[in-house]
Amino acid sequence: MKRKINELSVEDLEKYKKEEQEKIDQTRREYKTIGNRIIQLLSTMRKIEEALDEKTLNLNNIEKLLQKFPETNTRRKLLREYLETLCGENYHLVIDSSGYWPDTNQSAIRISLYQNNYEITKRVFVGILKLLPYIKPIRTGAKMFDIFEHTLSYNHSFYLAYYENENIFAIIDEKEKRRFHSDDLMEVLKHIQEHYYYEINYPL
Repeated sequence: MKRKINELSVEDLEKYKKEEQEKIDQTRREYKTIGNRIIQLLSTMRKIEEALDEKTLNLNNIEKLLQKFPETNTRRKLLREYLETLCGENYHLVIDSSGYWPDTNQSAIRISLYQNNYEITKRVFVGILKLLPYIKPIRTGAKMFDIFEHTLSYNHSFYLAYYENENIFAIIDEKEKRRFHSDDLMEVLKHIQEHYYYEINYPL
């Protein structure tokens, strides 16, 4: 039967301490070796993902383009190109990707509307309808788009949510409180244009 620590002599305690410290040091060395190996494997995996994307991805693989991790340069480039086909050369002022949704591992799509520019609203309308089939619902069941608005989320963050089971588009905040909703996407976008606009005038 092992003796309790407090029953050991000072000499035995010092010896015991040294033995345990050696085990700790050895474990740390092993951990560092494993950590370095994992980093090497992840680096190789990223190169494999990059090569696969270069050989297989195109602007028709929308769902794959929206996948966030593992992230590749090819995927980022093609997603930018796809958004440009939706909204034109300055797409980033209208529809852009910003961050990602952990629930779905998809890039978060952000929309910006301008109070005095209905043409931009129509471009966003078309872009959302084209993207919607490829957006995965988060755990609440909603397909989400960030709203980039003039307060820059000073008090609340706002989102355009599509609830497929209800066929409802809604403006919601971070607590999923509905601020406005309709089964007509354009009606909701006009409400965003009026109340949750990014700027009054389109800058270009």
